[in-house]
Amino acid sequence: MLGQRLALVGLATVGVASAHAVNFTNITVTGTSFGAISNFGANGITVNLADNFLVGTGVKTVTITYRVDAGAGMLLSGLTVSPVGIAKDGSVKIDVDHLGEGVSNYLVTAGSTPVALPSQNFSLSGTQSGYDVITTITLNGTGASSVNKATLYNVSYTEAPVPEPASMAALGIGIAALIRRRRR
Repeated sequence: MLGQRLALVGLATVGVASAHAVNFTNITVTGTSFGAISNFGANGITVNLADNFLVGTGVKTVTITYRVDAGAGMLLSGLTVSPVGIAKDGSVKIDVDHLGEGVSNYLVTAGSTPVALPSQNFSLSGTQSGYDVITTITLNGTGASSVNKATLYNVSYTEAPVPEPASMAALGIGIAALIRRRRR
């Protein structure tokens, strides 16, 4: 019985030791009032955009900046943008700029029938453990009956382990062998 308890404690310790979470810092929101910033699972954040809606013709923009860092021994490999809102007679555009990596573009355009904003996945190079990020949400209304809004902005990140030096060396040797074989 004592052996089983020690085994369970050992398994729990391994689970805790391998647990990691993405860390968000330096979060700022400009262009709208916002309610709160909270965790969106272990690897994401939610920004409550209290008044980020546009009725009628026009353009409204909000900017969210933050620093995102992967857990220890991990690299950032992707992200999922999951806004909550609608587009009607206009568009909701979200540009997520990971400085040094490039911009991921999200766009929902709708006619007279309202369209709920879906989630969208994006890939990152998987070569960096952290980024400074500038997210720009642009609401564009094209007519008097336009109703475009993003009331919550959710973003979550996926991670991949940092490759071991031995694995990288084996991969390099394999690639060199393939190149040499092709030349023959």
